[in-house]
Amino acid sequence: MAGSSPRTCSLSSELLHVLQHSLGVDKYGQGNQYRNHYVTSPECKDGKLCQELVGHGFMKDHGPQSLASGMHCYSVTPNGIDAVAFKSPNPPKLTRSKKRYAEFLRSDCGLTFAEWIGASKRTIEVWQPARARLTGARNLPNDPNRERS
Repeated sequence: MAGSSPRTCSLSSELLHVLQHSLGVDKYGQGNQYRNHYVTSPECKDGKLCQELVGHGFMKDHGPQSLASGMHCYSVTPNGIDAVAFKSPNPPKLTRSKKRYAEFLRSDCGLTFAEWIGASKRTIEVWQPARARLTGARNLPNDPNRERS
């Protein structure tokens, strides 16, 4: 099986997860590939999965490493990187609102979400009483028409 084609091979979810984890990407194969290694003992469950990936040509076994207490270090081959790209499921479709909120989270700008989308404090305060009038609620703290006692 050495040298399996990334497009046509069948990978179990466990094997795909090992490849994704080795590269530091999410379950959809997305994210920065900030690493390319997996350290484990070849006798344990993960080691057997890595050995199977070596057999497919998707990983390379660098043998026991003294820095890792004699455990084996595996790296993902270019074919393995392609397999992650081809075999990872597509991410779920996001609504426009969820996309905007995800963009806000990625921006890490120090603003609140309301500030980031450009809503002024007055807009937020006015919106709440208007909603209360629609639902029939009375005496809300921000309602300018609230009955004073």
